[in-house]
Amino acid sequence: MTGASSIIVAEAALYGSDRIIVTAKIIDVETARIENTSRPKVASTSDDGMAKACAELAIELLGMTRNTGSYTSGGSSANSYSSGQDFTETAFGINMKMVYVEGGSFTMGCTGEQGSDCDDDESPNRYTKVNSFYIGMLEVTQSQWEKVMGTTIYQQKSKAGASNTYGTGPDYPMYYVSWEETKEFCARLSRQTGKNYSLPTEAEWEYAARGGKKNEGTKYAGGWSIGDVAWYSDNSGSSTHVCGTKQANALGIYDMSGNVWEWCEDWYGPYLSYDTDNPKGASSGSCRVNRGGGWGHGARICRVSDRNYLTPDSRGNYLGFRVVLH
Repeated sequence: MTGASSIIVAEAALYGSDRIIVTAKIIDVETARIENTSRPKVASTSDDGMAKACAELAIELLGMTRNTGSYTSGGSSANSYSSGQDFTETAFGINMKMVYVEGGSFTMGCTGEQGSDCDDDESPNRYTKVNSFYIGMLEVTQSQWEKVMGTTIYQQKSKAGASNTYGTGPDYPMYYVSWEETKEFCARLSRQTGKNYSLPTEAEWEYAARGGKKNEGTKYAGGWSIGDVAWYSDNSGSSTHVCGTKQANALGIYDMSGNVWEWCEDWYGPYLSYDTDNPKGASSGSCRVNRGGGWGHGARICRVSDRNYLTPDSRGNYLGFRVVLH
């Protein structure tokens, strides 16, 4: 290491019983300044799994440095979010990884890569602006829900009047939750932290799913091959799966296609061609939007532009959420 001007340091946090979340950073040896930070990556705790994850992150960081790109704007506090750096929310002991999404503009709705699969409510597509925000790297898990809300997946199943569960465990996505309950989750987290947690607007959700400023131009969140990025009807075995076990998108966000549908903030209504600056959807309505498709739905429904809607008190074995922070 003699004469090295920078070093790469990897950090890992346990995620469940047999997986970790790994990040890496380049640090200037003389000043100890963080020059670049990678997106988080989920890996197994095996020696091979950790070695592979670290090698991939190192390659990613070196490529970013050569191209003068950066995922962050500096800062070193693990739970600080004012600098535009990914961080981990530790309130209630939930250890929820939040990914920074730099604001920008994109075409929302039925764009060319969606082909002939678009529904009428995905038009007119519109050039849309969203401000910067943070979004959960993973869908809210059953463990996180229980720590904040105090109810288990089995209690939520009873509330829904259902007889079965479809994947249970601390790292599985939470489901059988209504829009109203997810709003309470956000409210409790906000009160505990003094931050502003909420559900994503439909525009924020789609912008993040498409990869933000790194827009991948793909049909699904993270790629063209639905099997690589999503748990859906053809590969799920009629069940949810542990979050983060499919391929992430360009922002390092997992499961925005498939696994469980995700509640959004908006009332469901038609797109308005003039409502393009941080749109918040219809001013009123009877149903709330949910996005992303789920384990029991086909590939067409898991597209980044597909829309669905349900009444705010609905609970389903396919219906969960992730949070954003403004």
